[in-house]
Amino acid sequence: MTLIVLCLCFMVTIGTGDILPQLSSEITKLGFHREIHRKLTFPVALLPGLVPGGDVECHVMFDELIPAGAYMDPYQLENLRMFVGLNVEIHDQVDLEAPEFQSSAIHVSVFSNLSLIGDSWQAGYVFPVHIRYHGISDSSEFVRVKFITPSVAIRCQDTTYQMTFYGYGGPIHSQQSRLCSRGSPILCDWMFIQTEKICCRYHKNEIRKDF
Repeated sequence: MTLIVLCLCFMVTIGTGDILPQLSSEITKLGFHREIHRKLTFPVALLPGLVPGGDVECHVMFDELIPAGAYMDPYQLENLRMFVGLNVEIHDQVDLEAPEFQSSAIHVSVFSNLSLIGDSWQAGYVFPVHIRYHGISDSSEFVRVKFITPSVAIRCQDTTYQMTFYGYGGPIHSQQSRLCSRGSPILCDWMFIQTEKICCRYHKNEIRKDF
């Protein structure tokens, strides 16, 4: 029996007095087939120009890096796009059959709209990941599959004037021109922002590796 440990790792930079959106993560299910849950919560003070029914709308992009020890199935994601609206752009080729030692990390972007829930704006998603087969090791009876926190970007637009709205009130890492959404031929101006990690949970269990 080999123990495969899934780990959620966060990299956070917080300035004194900064108000940051909170990013929570959770890995659910057992065995080789898991689900990653992400939820991003913005205090309304960070988006003063965004009001329900107003002229400004905002969207969030999560840049995920799926480690070599796991993969996302493009065909499964396409079904989820059609049936539940999961909006994912896969930037790399995915070999569904390759073991971990013959694989590389996979860069994906997940696009999400913001919804007002209570006194905060929220965005989030759930997507399936699958654990790859790992090589036999004489030095250890377990392997670790590490999922790092995604980079998060936001863009806002004034729908009346069809112009980018730069009204985000929190710390910004950088601005980049990236795809507006999955499959879009148009580039949009995204602001990559700082986030604060809150609770994270994951499950671990014994998995037999058959080679």
